[in-house]
Amino acid sequence: MLSKNQYRIGTRKDDESGMLYIYGPNKFRASTFTKDHGRAKAQLASILEAGPKHLNIKTVEDCLDLHREKITKRGNCGRDHDYATGKLREWFGSVQPKDITPQLIAGFVKLYELNGSKQNTANKRLKTLKAAINHAHELSEKTLKLPLCNLTLNDVKDEVRERVLTEQEILKIYAVLEEKRYYSVSGKDTGKKIDYSNSNTASAHPPQPWPFWFKFAVKTAIATSARKGAILDLTWDRVKGEIIDLENPNLKGKRKGRARVKASEKFLALMEEARKSAKGKYVIADWDGSRIGVKRLGNYMVALRAQARLGDDVTFHTFRHTTATHMVNDAVDIMEVSKRLGHKSVAVTERVYNHHKPEFQKKSANSIDSLL
Repeated sequence: MLSKNQYRIGTRKDDESGMLYIYGPNKFRASTFTKDHGRAKAQLASILEAGPKHLNIKTVEDCLDLHREKITKRGNCGRDHDYATGKLREWFGSVQPKDITPQLIAGFVKLYELNGSKQNTANKRLKTLKAAINHAHELSEKTLKLPLCNLTLNDVKDEVRERVLTEQEILKIYAVLEEKRYYSVSGKDTGKKIDYSNSNTASAHPPQPWPFWFKFAVKTAIATSARKGAILDLTWDRVKGEIIDLENPNLKGKRKGRARVKASEKFLALMEEARKSAKGKYVIADWDGSRIGVKRLGNYMVALRAQARLGDDVTFHTFRHTTATHMVNDAVDIMEVSKRLGHKSVAVTERVYNHHKPEFQKKSANSIDSLL
């Protein structure tokens, strides 16, 4: 067991929130995610008692377990983490971090390509793995040997989503959502048309309507311009009058910005109707009130775009990008668009959306024209 005298609890000078941290030898520091000294001391005691479990990390599996523990304490959904790290555990699970080689990474990327996924998706997973190993490295008082190779793929840039839905395509989506679903949302068959010409299939699994929670999630994405994570953890107590507060107070740590948005009268009427039949705290919830996971939402989105005959470049995030682009095209002030999107800086909004403005750079071009 580790010595209690080696550790102390305190605040950080650069953190004005008053959050408490555990400090130890070799520049060890870990957030307790609380301001309560009693809870912080209890966390320290549990870490000291479980020393070998927390501080003697051997495999990638151990690193991912610790990372899951961290993000669930922060308020994120553990099921979403399990989905994002499933293939990492399959491929790297029993490997020690120091033994991760470029060849092993190349094999992991190839695994994604064989499943029809892009390198960009594999790279996102590798970034998660890198974060997990770095977190484990900190908890092990920096005695864990990190991989000798770069985990992320430097030559693969993050995918920039440029797809914008037209009003006709959105109307088509609404029309499809009123039909019955004819495309699978399960496993490897997700997005494939269900063969109802087979009498056994037709009798055992007849075509079903799209679930209400998914139809409402699409409407919510368009009405709020929010990211899917913010929509899935939105709770009814944060819908107050015409204001929808997408900032979840239970989530801690650094993350992409979330906004407080004003809803239209039409959407507020839909919200009030949904609230009457709500069985739990989540706005987007299953029939029993339970939270919907990211994977499940993604599977239904794949089936929707297949049935609506839209391309693979249409994702749930496309709704956010579409509404932002339409606002800019309608000459809504860029500062207002930025606040609605929850961007921490208007510069981010300008970089992504300025070229959509009807009068983009017209004045600057005319000014230079006089010099020609």
